[in-house]
Amino acid sequence: DQHQFAVLVLDLDRFKLVNDSLGHRAGDELLGQVAKRLCSIVNRTDTVARVGGDEFVLVLDSPVDRNDAEKIARRAIEALKIPVRISGVDLHVSTSVGIALYPTDGKVAENLIAHADAAMYCAKQRGRNNLQCFEPGMDTSTRERVKLESDLHGALALQQFELHYQPKVDTATDRFSSAEALIRWRHPEHGIVMPEDFIPIAEDCGLISAIGEWVLREVCQQIKAWQREGLPPMRVAVNVSAS
Repeated sequence: DQHQFAVLVLDLDRFKLVNDSLGHRAGDELLGQVAKRLCSIVNRTDTVARVGGDEFVLVLDSPVDRNDAEKIARRAIEALKIPVRISGVDLHVSTSVGIALYPTDGKVAENLIAHADAAMYCAKQRGRNNLQCFEPGMDTSTRERVKLESDLHGALALQQFELHYQPKVDTATDRFSSAEALIRWRHPEHGIVMPEDFIPIAEDCGLISAIGEWVLREVCQQIKAWQREGLPPMRVAVNVSAS
């Protein structure tokens, strides 16, 4: 009947940590609790679906505008703030929400979901646990992120990472007292990519452990090389991802 409706894409923040720490059974139970809470905040004519992993889609069927959709998104965020007790542990869940409206943001399902998904990624990039409505240009940044993630999967095998060592100098003696190892990604198209631009992606897509192991191995080999050159043993600090 051509009336305006909204599509919301919700992605649970850092859900992988639940699976990794408490197991997949706990993760499944958490998803079930999330689904119940999402069903409780929408109308009976709306649709709530889990479309894969920790991603849900809401279709708000009754005629709604942007303000209505934002209200439902805020309700979803608030509903998930209440801790979920699983396996004797109170789990605190947050979600990032992207919103797209028919027909303004797309007239076919594929475009609507893609645009809501782009807005959701924007919400994650802006600190998670918030909502964003689709704006032109968001899908471009999302495509760039997907391309960067794809390239990141091959960066280790192609030896595109390198370490830069920032010295720490004792000002009393003017000698190096230690150093800090800082990773850089020498991308074939973008040049040097700084860690703040690719470490969050590596954490999200499960590559951070392999990158961390590479850094530790490289640092140890560099320290040994310095010792072979006659330098005294030097302490080197390495940043480790919290995940």
